[in-house]
Amino acid sequence: MKNAMKKLLSLTLAVMLLLSVAPFQAFAATNAYGEMVFSEEFEAPATNNNTSTSQTAEEPQPVVGNDGGISTFALPSDDYVIGKTVVNIYFNVDGSVMKTVAKKVGDDFPGLPSGKDALAFYAKVNENSNGKAFKCWSFEEDGAAISASGLKVGGSDHLTEDDHLDSKGNPVSPDAKGNLVGKMEVYAVFEDVVSTTNVKLDPKGGKFAPGDSDTIAVSLNTDYPVANFPTPTRSGYVFDGWYVKEDASHSERCLVDAEGNPGADLTVLSTSARPYAKWKKTGMTVSVKWYDFDNGDWTAFTVNGVAKYDGMAVPADSKLSASTGSFPTDSEINWLKSELPDGYTLKGWKFLETGKEFKAGSSAITSANANSSNEVVIVPKLQRSVWLIAQHPTKNTLAKQSITVEIGSKIGELPAPASWAEDSDETDGYTFTQWVADGTTISTREDLKNTSKHPPYYPTLNSNDDHSSRYEYHFDAQWEVAKVVQLYFHVDGKTSTYAKKVSCYDIPASGSFNMHSLNLYKYFPDYSKYDDGVDVAYGWYTDAQWKNYCTGKPAATVCDELWNVSDTKDLQELHIMLIDKGTDSNKYNNNNKTADRTNPKTGDIIMAAVAILVVSGAALTGIYYLTKKKRGTK
Repeated sequence: MKNAMKKLLSLTLAVMLLLSVAPFQAFAATNAYGEMVFSEEFEAPATNNNTSTSQTAEEPQPVVGNDGGISTFALPSDDYVIGKTVVNIYFNVDGSVMKTVAKKVGDDFPGLPSGKDALAFYAKVNENSNGKAFKCWSFEEDGAAISASGLKVGGSDHLTEDDHLDSKGNPVSPDAKGNLVGKMEVYAVFEDVVSTTNVKLDPKGGKFAPGDSDTIAVSLNTDYPVANFPTPTRSGYVFDGWYVKEDASHSERCLVDAEGNPGADLTVLSTSARPYAKWKKTGMTVSVKWYDFDNGDWTAFTVNGVAKYDGMAVPADSKLSASTGSFPTDSEINWLKSELPDGYTLKGWKFLETGKEFKAGSSAITSANANSSNEVVIVPKLQRSVWLIAQHPTKNTLAKQSITVEIGSKIGELPAPASWAEDSDETDGYTFTQWVADGTTISTREDLKNTSKHPPYYPTLNSNDDHSSRYEYHFDAQWEVAKVVQLYFHVDGKTSTYAKKVSCYDIPASGSFNMHSLNLYKYFPDYSKYDDGVDVAYGWYTDAQWKNYCTGKPAATVCDELWNVSDTKDLQELHIMLIDKGTDSNKYNNNNKTADRTNPKTGDIIMAAVAILVVSGAALTGIYYLTKKKRGTK
């Protein structure tokens, strides 16, 4: 038994040792980043490239460079001797010698000056280097780039006799000893570089033509902008060029004149500059028109067959009035008012282009209200009532409501007629889709309040049907089949009862419907108690998902879209839970979501670990006790 216990203890210690060693062994194979590390190092075997650089020759061997004329040492004459003839190498920058280096034929080519030094010498010769960037050194004034690496001095294409003169005007070559002096020319090649920035133009009340941009690219390192400046237009004015005034210390400077020519005093443009247009005031064209009901269009203001106030030339910013003869008199206006069709009234005047109100004697004539032809047109505000007729799709009943419309102005906000149930069991109905006038859409259900999508009203925009005899000017409602949906409103966590049940006919029988578009104030008048920032709404839920919600199970909503209602069942039920949390969010714990029972808590994990430790300790204590007892018995 003693041996068995010793074996048991030994086995236990071995297992504990293995368990303690295993993690460190696993860690030993990786570093702190999880990357593999290696415990052995070895020297990679040497590779034999079979490369030999030991060549012996009386003369330099040909070098494969970037210019064959130098690499072959084909000399222009026998007077040039490799290793003896001196060669002056001239580094030229824009017609001036930057540097001279003396070498012998066959010597390594000298290092090329840096591009930075070449650009600095260019600036020294030309006072600045604006718009220039160094490109390369070349044997031609605008030739291919060369590299000094691997090149030798010489070559028939580039080696010539030095023709430079000494201080007395005598040729330098041959020298005083009769030795030939050769020369090689190396040229710095530059390229034009234009640094640009985008600047925004200020038209000063003018308008750009379609396709023209108000932002252009201009040069920062050349004297003149590189972009083509657009030419704006302004009613009553003549364009006089683009100007700039960078700050208070600078006077106004012309960038581009009216003909598009650069200004004479233009300098480099600052990034902070915003060019602006200058204008010369001239006359503007103004017309006062009336509506021709026979032809359905605006026409010249005509009194007793004589057209008046049409194509008038007036100064910019001027004001029209009857006293100056530039606007109709009261008697002229009253005469035309008497000719209006029944139902129309004159409610003032407006600018046709913008719809803004015009008042004689006070409204200035500016390009802001001009059309694309730079003409300001003033028209009367002629209003009338138009009926909205909602005829039941299957019954001889209707709903009606009148609205006010104005010729040439967009139709305003429109109401939605109530949806109707078709049969007594409330499983089918009709929902409103749009207002129309003889096939022309006035407004869809979604755009009733979005007047920007409504058309402007003209008398031709009218329905001609069975209602025309009674309602001469009217729009008709259109419908589509809908399913009746029962809306259940539950409040304050009470799932076993509901506060209100409503039949909703606004959801189509097919397709999708955005549940957020439902007016909850319409279906549940008490909704105002549950609409502040701290209140909570859960749903909408189908009847099946509502059961999940009531039992604390995960419940999916149809809050965004309810798809294909007709594919579910005849009578669809939707539930919503509204919880009033008052107005003080700090008084409530808003963490209302049900905990995931499948996700163990941190305490559960800790307790599991503690349990394992306790069991392990008990086992060790038991082993120790048995061992001690056995010893005592012995």
